Amino acid sequence: MLYWQQITSLGGLSFTGTIAVVIFVVMATGGRARLAIEWGLLFGAAMLAVVVTKIAFMGWGLGFREAGFAGMSGHAARAAATFPVAFFLLFQNERARALNFGVMLGVLAAAVVAYSRIQVHAHPPSEAWTGFSAGLAAATAFIARAAQQPPVRLRPVLIGICLLILMVRPAQEPVDSEKWIAVAAMKLSGHDRVYQRWSWKPARRPFQVRCRPGEIAHGYRCA
Repeated sequence: MLYWQQITSLGGLSFTGTIAVVIFVVMATGGRARLAIEWGLLFGAAMLAVVVTKIAFMGWGLGFREAGFAGMSGHAARAAATFPVAFFLLFQNERARALNFGVMLGVLAAAVVAYSRIQVHAHPPSEAWTGFSAGLAAATAFIARAAQQPPVRLRPVLIGICLLILMVRPAQEPVDSEKWIAVAAMKLSGHDRVYQRWSWKPARRPFQVRCRPGEIAHGYRCA
């Protein structure tokens, strides 16, 4: 179990979110500002799909109970969106065979992260693989677009700084995005509690935001 927990952490927001920002910065500073914007839009669209499905369930109980689907896996979606694109940029100056190998390596790494979410019982297969599919769709659309343009200039100094950030970020306390999605679901639905996946019914008690010191609770009392 510990092995899968270590793998699933690679799909965390602190890690994959940083990679997404790194990709944007690398392209923006490498003479591909428009491509950077397109990446931001595609990545954002995949993440929006994840958030919408989670809010739909938490706020109104909308999902597919038979398949255990209560919202796409954000870890799987982020990994599938960022890993193939990151490898594409690293292998973009290589021959087609090596480039394809690099992209497939990124897809495989993302698939392992998606599978790890099932192994640690964070998501059922329906949520892990739909999240993976949403992220992969964004990555595929971006790579198809980027492949039609000249290679992005990779600056060694910038790459070094980005790698340093990636090594530091995972050591920090992970971002608890689920609680803020729950807050958004309650704001939109007008309810004071969220639906729970184990019962497919609203929680018995009003939702309480667990806040860190100094953190804003958006009007909800902290537990």
